[in-house]
Amino acid sequence: MVNTRFDYRTATVIQRPSSARRAALEKRQEEIRKKLADMDARERAVQRKLDTRRKIIVGAAVLGRAGLDPQFAAQLRQLLDEAVKEQVNRAVIQDLLEPTTPRSEPAMSTASDSQTAVSPAPGP
Repeated sequence: MVNTRFDYRTATVIQRPSSARRAALEKRQEEIRKKLADMDARERAVQRKLDTRRKIIVGAAVLGRAGLDPQFAAQLRQLLDEAVKEQVNRAVIQDLLEPTTPRSEPAMSTASDSQTAVSPAPGP
């Protein structure tokens, strides 16, 4: 059954949808809301993965540079010491908070180095 009412401002008859039609539209509206929520969740998951990947790439570059450049390593130590306050997180990066000796670049080997035989150390 369709209900009607008269709109006096526009001088028109307005038909209200039947309850069955209304229920069908509300059901469809809820399905669309669920689909949109699923799409949003998938997009957030993709963004989280990209953010994690960016952090890994930047972290690797920073750590690589810190291993080669003592000044940069000192700046990184200071930054981490100021920025990381939670003890749980500090425990994970403890090795980065302690001053270390810089890694030296491995010497380039020559042809004669590769031909040098190394004898095993004498056993006990």
